[in-house]
Amino acid sequence: MKKAVFLASIAAFGAVQTLPARAVVLEQKWTPGQNLSYQTALNGTMNVQAPAGANFPLAGVPLEVEISGKGTTQLQVVSVDPNGVGSVVVRVPSFDLQGLTLGQKGRLVLQDGTSRVTLNGQPIKVGDGTNPLNSSQIALRISRQGRFLGVQPLQSKAEPAAKNDGAAVDPAQAIDKGALMMAGLIRALPTLWPGRDVQVGEAWKSEISLPVPSKTNPKTPVLTPFGAYNWTLKGAETVDGKQLQRVGVTGELNVDSAQFRPNDAKNPRGVAKQSVSGDVWLDAGAGQIERAELVLGARVEGGQTPKTQGFADFTGTLQINLKNAA
Repeated sequence: MKKAVFLASIAAFGAVQTLPARAVVLEQKWTPGQNLSYQTALNGTMNVQAPAGANFPLAGVPLEVEISGKGTTQLQVVSVDPNGVGSVVVRVPSFDLQGLTLGQKGRLVLQDGTSRVTLNGQPIKVGDGTNPLNSSQIALRISRQGRFLGVQPLQSKAEPAAKNDGAAVDPAQAIDKGALMMAGLIRALPTLWPGRDVQVGEAWKSEISLPVPSKTNPKTPVLTPFGAYNWTLKGAETVDGKQLQRVGVTGELNVDSAQFRPNDAKNPRGVAKQSVSGDVWLDAGAGQIERAELVLGARVEGGQTPKTQGFADFTGTLQINLKNAA
C-alpha cells in the first residue's frame, strides 16, 4: 500500500513538472484620467571636447564632467482610443541636474514652471527662465505595446474635439518646443512589449527605425533601421508586496548624419551611438511599469577639420521608480 502511494505521488509530481509554464501578457494598460509619477535618478560621467576653433575658453581641451541628477517625471493619460492607444502628456515638473569639472560646479534646477542655472552658486542667464518640460500643448500617442505612434495637439474644452481616425499627427505640426523635444527623444525609443503572450525565458526583438530621405527621391522619407533592442522575460519577483515581471533588455542605436543629408563644408558629418542594458519591472496586472534600472552609454562626434572636430560621450545609470499612481 505504501509503495502504491509512493508511486502515485511520484507520478503526480512528474505530471506537475511537465505542465507548460504559464504565459504572461505584457502590455501597458492606459486608463483615461490616470496619473503616473516616477522618481528618476541619473548618475554618470561625461567626457566632452569642444572644437578647437570654437569661441570657448577651453575649446579643444578634453574635459571630464561628473553628472548627477534627480527629479520627477509625470505621465497624464488624457484619453484612450478603442485600440488601447493612450494620449499621454509627459511632464518633468522638477529636476536637479549637477555637473562638476575642474573644481567648477554647474547646476540646472527645474521647478514647476521655472528653470535656474548657476555656476559655483552664482546665477547665470540661460534662456527665458521657464521650464519647457513642464508645460505641454501636445500629448504623445503610445500603444499598449509601448510603441510611440505620434503626437496629438491638446485642445481646450471650448474647441471641438478632433476626429480620431487613428492616424498619427506629424510632430512638425506642433509648436510646443518642450513637448516636441520629448517626442523626438521618445521616437528613438523601442517598442517595449511583444504584443503576444510570453513565457519565462522567452525573448523578443524590437527595431528602431527613423524616416530618412529616399536616395532616389529626397522629398520622400523612407523608414530605415538604426538599431535594435533585445528583450527577455526573466520571471516574476515580489517587490514591496507586489508581484512584478522582470524583463531584461540590451540595445544599441547608431545614427550617421550622412544618412539624412550629404556631407559638405556647411554640413560636416556627425555620428551618434547609444547603448542600453538593464532590467525593467512591469506590474502585468495593472499594466504599468513600476521600476527600471538601466546602464546607459552614448557618444556624439563630428567635424570635418581638426579645428571643427569635437565629441561628447556619457556613461552612467538611470533609475526609475513609480512613486504614485492615481
